[in-house]
Parts: sequence; C-alpha cells; structure tokens
Amino acid sequence: MEERKIVLKSGYYGMIFKRDDIPFFNDLEKTNKIVLIEDKEYSVYEAPDWNIAQKVDAFMGNDELGFDIDDHLIKDDIKI
Repeated sequence: MEERKIVLKSGYYGMIFKRDDIPFFNDLEKTNKIVLIEDKEYSVYEAPDWNIAQKVDAFMGNDELGFDIDDHLIKDDIKI
C-alpha cells in the first residue's frame, strides 16, 4: 500500500511529504489546489496561521525552497 503523500506549501513553494512524517499535520489546512508532479496528483496543505507557518518553514528547512506550486498547478477552484 502506497503511503499517502501531500504537498506542504510555504509561500509560493511546496515540497512532497508523507502525511505521517509531518508531526503537526492535523494543524494544517487543506487548500483548494491540486498539483501534478511526475504524473501523480497531490493535494496542497498550508499553515492556517503564523505560528504553524513557522513550524512549516522549520520542517521544510531554510536551504531548500522545493518547487514553485504555480508551475505544477492543475486545479485551483476558488470557492465563493
């Protein structure tokens, strides 16, 4: 069984992680964005507030920016 992976977003950038590897996963907010990376679709999650955003940045690391979300975006439904 393939482990569930998501894209963790920080600013304009994202990185792929296994959900279970993110200790604060339950604090994240699922966005309306879907990205396509190497023929696989991933849901994009982000921090709902500044405190969680600091955890995201520390978890992703300061040296790696990951990939530009907009370059891989295939779905971004805006709900009004």
